[in-house]
Amino acid sequence: MNVNMKKLVLVSIHIKNSPQAMPLAAALLKAQLDSIPGISDKLDVSFTDFYAGSTAEYISGQILKEPPDFIGFSTYLWNRQFTEEICRIIKQRCTGTILFAGGAEATALPYDLLDCAPFDFVVKGEGELVLAEVMKRLVNGESYNDVDGVCVDDGAERSGVRQCPVMDLDSLPSPFLTGVLDVEKYSGVLWELSRGCPFRCSFCFESRGVAGVRQFSLERLQEELELFESKKVNQVFVLDPTFNRDIKRAKKILRMIQKTAPLIHFTFEVRTEFIDAEMAGLFASVNCSLQIGLQSAVPEVLSHVNRNIDPDKYADKISLLNSAGVIFGLDLIYGLPGDTLEGFKHSLGFALDLQPNHLDIFPLAVLPGTALYDDAGSFNLNYRHEAPYTLISSPG
Repeated sequence: MNVNMKKLVLVSIHIKNSPQAMPLAAALLKAQLDSIPGISDKLDVSFTDFYAGSTAEYISGQILKEPPDFIGFSTYLWNRQFTEEICRIIKQRCTGTILFAGGAEATALPYDLLDCAPFDFVVKGEGELVLAEVMKRLVNGESYNDVDGVCVDDGAERSGVRQCPVMDLDSLPSPFLTGVLDVEKYSGVLWELSRGCPFRCSFCFESRGVAGVRQFSLERLQEELELFESKKVNQVFVLDPTFNRDIKRAKKILRMIQKTAPLIHFTFEVRTEFIDAEMAGLFASVNCSLQIGLQSAVPEVLSHVNRNIDPDKYADKISLLNSAGVIFGLDLIYGLPGDTLEGFKHSLGFALDLQPNHLDIFPLAVLPGTALYDDAGSFNLNYRHEAPYTLISSPG
């Protein structure tokens, strides 16, 4: 390695050591930075994993064993406050180290993060293109303050920051195919088939996407699938918020899995309205389980969060899964605007009657960056204003 190279460490702090604890975001950033001439020969990029059960003192000490020039953190509701504490320790010990953050928390509340921790800048939205431009400038000793997607605390008036989504996803190097992520080191794989969501559920962060739905090509997905099979991956978690929205494409991918990786277990998030008998049969033909967001069975409650349900049609679609023998679970949220104890009991009974393999039941979280966050006052929602933003009480 060139002794004059700058060093960047990308830090992922997971909830716990689990099959879903894969640093995919950090690996995507490294793969992108390593692919760009003028950056790759001046910047040594690595990533490291920690877990929320560790102490801030331990994590900061591990990061600073060989102090890097730049440190980036993926921030989410489960690690935000922890990450802020780590950054304060690092900045006290290495004042010249440049710290930055990305992820959901950074995208939702970028200036709030800058106020709460000594970050030098925050990346809003998808980070591959933004960070590449920032790092190109940093290694050349240039200012990055005017880069789209970057928030800095420069004393100027704080205004909206233009995000830089990746429109051609295949232009991003695959962290799997490039070897940046060695899948053999992990007990599970996170797999991105597309980005964006066409729906506008007001409680969901995905609903505020700025670029619509974009897809990785089937050719690239086939190559990654073949790699997973050759490396004997056990389980894959598909990150798409609605895997089956594009019905024809979903069926093609299921046939690819059936042919290429029949033994790997896949987890998909789906919506019932796009299920037909053929799709139910395809789900049954591969090793998979489905997670389906019911949230509530009360139409009036769902209308407050920009969702709808026809209970009879919903039950008919679920019956296709049961008839085919597909493993599926349902999600319920308690505390939605307009919901009551009796309403939730009705939703619970409706869900149980559909004979799911399991139920996941969550308290409402009023997530920054969502439409519900903006409208919480009109619904008189009393919630925690720090992560994890869970509901304390509501009129119902």
